[in-house]
Amino acid sequence: MKNSLLMLLLFPIELLAQAPANDEPCGAVTLAVVSGSACTAPVIYQWQNASFGYSGAVSPSCGNFTNTVSKDVWFKFTATAANASVILSQAYGISHNLAAAFYGSEGCSFLYGDPGCDDDSGPDNYPQLSYFDLIPGQQYFIRVWQTNGAIDTGSARICVVSEPLAPASAVTGINTKFPSAGLDVNGTMKIRGGTPGLNKVLTSDAYGNASWKAVPVASQVSFGAYILPSFSPSIACCSFTKLVFAEAEAAGVTNLTNGTFTAPESALYHFDAAASYAVSIAGTNVSLRIAVLSPANVVVASYETRENNSSVTTERSLTSSVTVRLTAGQKVEVQFYASNTTQINNTGTLGIDRKNRFQGYKIN
Repeated sequence: MKNSLLMLLLFPIELLAQAPANDEPCGAVTLAVVSGSACTAPVIYQWQNASFGYSGAVSPSCGNFTNTVSKDVWFKFTATAANASVILSQAYGISHNLAAAFYGSEGCSFLYGDPGCDDDSGPDNYPQLSYFDLIPGQQYFIRVWQTNGAIDTGSARICVVSEPLAPASAVTGINTKFPSAGLDVNGTMKIRGGTPGLNKVLTSDAYGNASWKAVPVASQVSFGAYILPSFSPSIACCSFTKLVFAEAEAAGVTNLTNGTFTAPESALYHFDAAASYAVSIAGTNVSLRIAVLSPANVVVASYETRENNSSVTTERSLTSSVTVRLTAGQKVEVQFYASNTTQINNTGTLGIDRKNRFQGYKIN
């Protein structure tokens, strides 16, 4: 009699503690795929007494899932087309914070793939999973759990529809099952609207309005010029004389007029100069400088190479180089100084020898 009474007392407790039928994948509740986008026949389920997470599948990456805390239940459906959405929603008066994961399968004991996972993309922040590349006839499994493992009971609605829905959180993916941004594109992108064109970029104004803009092409500022071998100017005593480099080394030389370079824009520039000369009086001091002038032709800086007490010679040379930042409109020219009248030595083969030259280019 005591044993019978004890069994009667324990029986309701055992019944109350029984796990739901879909506690494991092989007991998963089958969901029919509803044609269209409306969840017209949802399955209402409960997870009371569900056991801790099933360890035979890859753990989901969302919804605070851990095998020792999260209590999950399982559903399955057979894809009827490439597209489908799994939608969960509130069943009765109490809302629950749920999460769901999606698995491919070769039966209930072999679930594979990196599970798609979501906890708040659907209506009222319930999970919603949308797919566009399912295999018709393939069976898929859905794992659902309460994100707060301390809540051991509750209910919700679940259904599968054939037309994928845009997530309520406005997260859209292209060529990806699991978008992680407002627009998540996996692959190349082509925008036809507006006025696209070669070397244009899509830019935004302060309000987020996009438009196509041409990429500014940096100006190519460079030049090279020399003094013809047939011309050997004489340098008068005791003052700097500008050397006129009138022959372009290549076609298209710009910004150089009568031996003077004018900066077309504020930037960093580099210049090289070389001069060959003859000394007829011993002890002559000579100097070659690259001079920076203001727009009003006032020297504001100079970069000089000197040779003092030169001996008599028919040919000697000086070179000078400088990297300098100029403002638009500033000028650069090459000047030569001698303490006695000196001749620029410009002998050589016409069109080949370029002993006296002035070169430059913009760096940035």
